[in-house]
Amino acid sequence: MIRSSLITLPLLLLAACGSGAEKADAPQKAAAQAAAEGPRLEPGQWEMVSEIVSAELPGAPPEALRQVIGRKQTISHCLTAEEAARPQSEFFNRPQPEANCRQDGFSMANGRIQASMICAGNGSGEMRTQMEGRYEPTSYDITATIRMAAPANAGEAAGDGMKMSAHVVGRRTGECSSAPDAEPKTN
Repeated sequence: MIRSSLITLPLLLLAACGSGAEKADAPQKAAAQAAAEGPRLEPGQWEMVSEIVSAELPGAPPEALRQVIGRKQTISHCLTAEEAARPQSEFFNRPQPEANCRQDGFSMANGRIQASMICAGNGSGEMRTQMEGRYEPTSYDITATIRMAAPANAGEAAGDGMKMSAHVVGRRTGECSSAPDAEPKTN
């Protein structure tokens, strides 16, 4: 609600410089624009739980893939007011700093999230992540598909690599703690 007011106020001030007809329409236009953007994530401490729901790797033993499926990772992260105002895909998919990732596309509006990220592999092939889901101010639910091409061997082209799907659920747990973000927990 406060965020909508902050968006609406500059529009109302700008409309005050126009004609009388424009002034009459300004509140309706500002309200329509704020409503079209949809909800925004609330700043605060967030907990994200990701679970691997499927995994494919040509040549991998089935028992190794079964050990990966169902694996969960929990991450706690503080979303600042600045980050909430301009969310990035990294909030939903926390890459490791050494992963050398870049956002390839991101859309977050009207309760829907779509994002893609590309991470340069350190000799292990490029990894591409596609995310799609829904969000509300205090929660989100995303499906992520991760693909990594097998690195090329000397004189050979890159081959089929790994493909995984994950279900990621996030929820706001309260105000940001003064402690640094916790290391991911895997179970």
